Amino acid sequence: MLGRLNEAVACYQHALGLMPSFAEAHFNLGNALQQQGKLEEAASCFKRTLDIIPDYAAAWDRLASVLFVLERFDDAVICYRRALELNPGLVEAHFNLGNVLVKQGRLDEAVVSYRQAVALKPNYAEAFCNLGTALHHQKKLEEAGACYQTSWNSIPAFPRRTLTWETSCSNRVDWTKRFPPIVRR
Repeated sequence: MLGRLNEAVACYQHALGLMPSFAEAHFNLGNALQQQGKLEEAASCFKRTLDIIPDYAAAWDRLASVLFVLERFDDAVICYRRALELNPGLVEAHFNLGNVLVKQGRLDEAVVSYRQAVALKPNYAEAFCNLGTALHHQKKLEEAGACYQTSWNSIPAFPRRTLTWETSCSNRVDWTKRFPPIVRR
C-alpha cells in the first residue's frame, strides 16, 4: 500500500507541476500525504485547495481532521464548522466536531454535534456511543444508557461498548437490571 501511496504522491505532484491551480490534485495529494502520516504537508495541501476553491466543504473537513490529530483543536473546530456551514449533511464532520469539542471539555456543544450526526445517520453506532459517553459525563445517566443501548443494537459486535458499559455500571444507575450483559469472548 505504501508503494502505491508513493506513486500517487508522485503523480499528484507531477500534475501540480503542470497545472498548479488544479484544486483536486492538491486535495488528493493532501489525502495521500495524510495517509502517509505527513500531516503538516497534508494541511498545506488542503489549505492550497481552499485558496483555489474556498467553498470546498470536503477540503475544510479534511483540513479539520488533520488539525485535530495535530491537536490544534481551536482551528479544527473552526474548519469543521465551516465544512458544516457549506454542507450540513456531512455526518462525519458532525461526529468529529463532537470529538474535538469533547477534547476541549465543551460537552454541551459536543452533545449537539453528536445528536446531529445520529439524526442524519440513525444507525451510527459510534456516534450513539460517544453521545452516551458525553451525556454520562454530564450525569444524564438515563439518557446515556439509552444511547448506549441504541449503539449496541446498531452493531452487536461494536468493540468500544465493553469499556463504556463498565464505565456506566460503575456509577449510580444499575445498568445490569436494564440492559442485557455483554458477553466477553
